[in-house]
Amino acid sequence: MENPVADPTDRAAELYNQAIETSGPEAERLAQEALAIFLAHCGEDHPDTANVLTGLANMAAAGSRPAEAENHAARAVRIWRNIHHLIEDPETARVIGVEALSVHGAALRELGRYADAEVPLKEAHGLQPDTRTANDLGVLYKFWGKFDEAERCYQFALAAPGSDDPAMLATLYHNIGGLAHSRGRFAGTSHGGRESSPEPANDGASA
Repeated sequence: MENPVADPTDRAAELYNQAIETSGPEAERLAQEALAIFLAHCGEDHPDTANVLTGLANMAAAGSRPAEAENHAARAVRIWRNIHHLIEDPETARVIGVEALSVHGAALRELGRYADAEVPLKEAHGLQPDTRTANDLGVLYKFWGKFDEAERCYQFALAAPGSDDPAMLATLYHNIGGLAHSRGRFAGTSHGGRESSPEPANDGASA
């Protein structure tokens, strides 16, 4: 009996899994190869296409290429908006949206487009009101100079789901300290601080 023809999307999934387990140019090469297969066999408006684009956005962000990250993430968000109501599992649809919106907002923040960044970051927080999304908003508001809003986000994050994660908690306290320093700097002291975002599960991003 002949073996059935292998599904090309299985190969694409394998390539993407390899990509998220490595880093640097090789990871991006593997992800681009996976993306090409998904586009050829699933089309643009497909969850797997959106996921790989989000991954590529995270990789570009980790490589300090925010404009490229923004392009990939904006495309992932557009796909998600087109298909989220068609995805059978609401949780899957939500996660795809949160990841795409979060990396899009972070890339816009890195580009200094704070008002634009607020839109996807607020939407991500509305879909998933947890420590990570609240911290992302807090980082944005700190860079934007909206210190009261930043403090409210960080205080929410301290009590939100996910705050028991040691790495996330360390990030939060670092950011709260950075906010205090920035307030002092703007009040006339010499102190300054820089906020950070926790690394995503598979590919890092920082602010």
